[in-house]
Amino acid sequence: MNKTVAVSFEESIVKVVHASFNKDILHVEKTTTVSLLDFDEYLKSEKASTFIICNSFRDSNHGIINIPWVKPKYIRSIVESEVRRSVDLKDLSFTFTILGEKIINNRKMLEVFYYAVSTEEINELVGRFYENGKAVKAVYAPPFAAAAMTAGQGDTEAGMGVFGIGSERVTFFTKNGSIYFIRSYETVDSYFGDYDIQNINMTISYCFQNIRINPSSVVLMGDIELSPSLSTLPTVPLASLLMGKAMDCDRDILNEFMLPAASCLVKTSYNLLNTEYRTLYMLKRYMHYASIVFVIMVVLFGGAIAYEADSISTKKESIEVARGIMTDVWGISEELTTNEVRLDKHTRLLEFLNRKEPDMTALLVAMSDAADKDLLYTELRATAKSGNFFSILIVGESTSESNAGTRKLLQGLVGRLDSMPGITVQNETVDIERRTFRVDLEYRNEE
Repeated sequence: MNKTVAVSFEESIVKVVHASFNKDILHVEKTTTVSLLDFDEYLKSEKASTFIICNSFRDSNHGIINIPWVKPKYIRSIVESEVRRSVDLKDLSFTFTILGEKIINNRKMLEVFYYAVSTEEINELVGRFYENGKAVKAVYAPPFAAAAMTAGQGDTEAGMGVFGIGSERVTFFTKNGSIYFIRSYETVDSYFGDYDIQNINMTISYCFQNIRINPSSVVLMGDIELSPSLSTLPTVPLASLLMGKAMDCDRDILNEFMLPAASCLVKTSYNLLNTEYRTLYMLKRYMHYASIVFVIMVVLFGGAIAYEADSISTKKESIEVARGIMTDVWGISEELTTNEVRLDKHTRLLEFLNRKEPDMTALLVAMSDAADKDLLYTELRATAKSGNFFSILIVGESTSESNAGTRKLLQGLVGRLDSMPGITVQNETVDIERRTFRVDLEYRNEE
């Protein structure tokens, strides 16, 4: 099972959930509530080394922006540029969701929801864990954790969720599994009463007018309790949160520890952890697994050494015998090497002397068969070439009295030579005035 520990910072307390995944189902195993003042002591004593954090940030910025339609690899850079123009934060960490496409002024645009917080606040939060020897896998904002609990519950329809963090109520709108709008307000009563209904109705009206979303229901999440003296109702039906198949825990536990439990289900794309801490987390995981492999190797080699130690005395005698044999073998090997060097020298000479060359006898016979009584050979030159063939030059004279006769005699000679096996005529020339000729050919004897 994949063990997970998630914490949720909720004003003066920190809620902790120990859970595990088995076949994509989250099983909540243990829950704890720790005072914020005592949290460092808790981290020092806690055996778990890696945590998921859900935190309500002091200064969060969120909204919808429109960016030009671009290739996916450029989207994050453009969103970051637009977010920096929209918020007053020098260093920020952010996440975003592409909601869809829009046509604005005849241009295709991408509609994007973003959520940005101060990097300084992230560092302050995460640094507390690393100072106590712990690692942080992810940091999520509460609305994204709560939205993960509604995933699959009418995703194609717009929905509204409401949950509480201490004295604060948080509302959010979702559609197709993505958050479109977030709003928080201070409560005046621990119960969910008329004041909350008024805020919900105003929020619904605002979203309908500005982002054209009207929820099909309002889902009450966590430990929110309805006031027994409600005198008004929201403009859409109220609904309670369904447990779903992805969560296995008691209903009362889920209501109280909804945010840390839900943090285990959030998509990693909503992780607000900055690049430096993500790299640090990956290095820590690598070192963890590397240390496990090292321990396993130590145990295996230790066992092998212990096993071999039992028979050292016996093997020592075998080694002495083997050493004597090896001395003889080395002497024979040296002598063999010396003989191989000598043999190599003679082998190269023999290979040169025995190299395969075309049989010139067959060529001379062929030239004799092709000869004509009116053609006289004055020069015959054969040059050996790489590739096991000869380049042959034939120079001669014609005794014919006419130019036409000389040409005819040469053509007959060339035709007879070219038709013979192993002979390929490369070129022939004739000097009419001197009645001399030259024939270049290649000769190969395949036998």
